[in-house]
Amino acid sequence: MRRLKGYSNIFYSMLLAVIMISVVSGCLMIPTLLEFKLQMAVDWRLSGSQRLWTVSFHVLASIISLILMGALWQVHMKLGWRKQQHRGSGTFCAISLVVMAVTGVGLYYLSQLDMQLWTALAHTALGLAFTLAFLLHLLFSIRSRR
Repeated sequence: MRRLKGYSNIFYSMLLAVIMISVVSGCLMIPTLLEFKLQMAVDWRLSGSQRLWTVSFHVLASIISLILMGALWQVHMKLGWRKQQHRGSGTFCAISLVVMAVTGVGLYYLSQLDMQLWTALAHTALGLAFTLAFLLHLLFSIRSRR
């Protein structure tokens, strides 16, 4: 059992790392969204090469987080659902990750400017809401263990 617990800690550490990379890289791209999509004047934004690397890390971390979500489904989500623990925040986190994956693909493939704008705004708003919900989910979990 101890061995399994060690793997669990590695898993959750990896999940936290990829979520943190996704959140930080997503926040770094907000000024670009404001300038290019909303035509707002911003004091700072990423340069072209910085943006490319940031988007690359964002996408890679997001793909890894979706893979880890599949692993979470097998144990963590099913057990939490049966125990009726943190259903609201957990459900919101899971659904928002899936919707962000869909809107993320839409950001790349949609050709209509209006659709790109609304997809970018939805993706960004949902990403910020996910961050808050995930932190609450984590806080609920820590508090319920005490």
